[in-house]
Amino acid sequence: MLSNKKVIISIIITSVLGLLIFLVTKTVIKLKHKERIATQIKILPHLPVKAIGSNKVEEWSKSGKVTIIIFFNSGCEHCQYETTSIAQEILSFTGINLLFISDESEKEIGTFSRVYKLDNNPEVWWLKMKPDDVYNTFGNIGVPHIWLYDEDGKLVKEFKGETRVEAILEWL
Repeated sequence: MLSNKKVIISIIITSVLGLLIFLVTKTVIKLKHKERIATQIKILPHLPVKAIGSNKVEEWSKSGKVTIIIFFNSGCEHCQYETTSIAQEILSFTGINLLFISDESEKEIGTFSRVYKLDNNPEVWWLKMKPDDVYNTFGNIGVPHIWLYDEDGKLVKEFKGETRVEAILEWL
């Protein structure tokens, strides 16, 4: 009877230690990924995307212009408000690359671009990115999420969540 108690206690201790090791390892991996992403996005990252519409994918990266990346979802009310505000102030974004990126279908992205009448602007790109590529490029993010890069591709400002257009324009 005593040896059965020892076996059970040993199993419990081993299980608890195994769980602790697993949780610590998982936390360390997440922290390292987060640190890698933070370093990676300090400079305009390579974007594994597919262009929706007529713009060529890589033109923005060769332009030497300020680039704003807006990660969105067409069903997100905050994204809809954000896009409406940008469309209303589009002249304030002249000479700036606006990259609207989503992990939704090409059809959803195309419809969204037409609804907000930004589908024919040569400085606005509509881009599809696979969910795994979003995670590997930007980490675990919500929508809307905005990154503002200067002419040299250096990160100037990151906005998480709905952001007033005036706040974005202050950083240009």
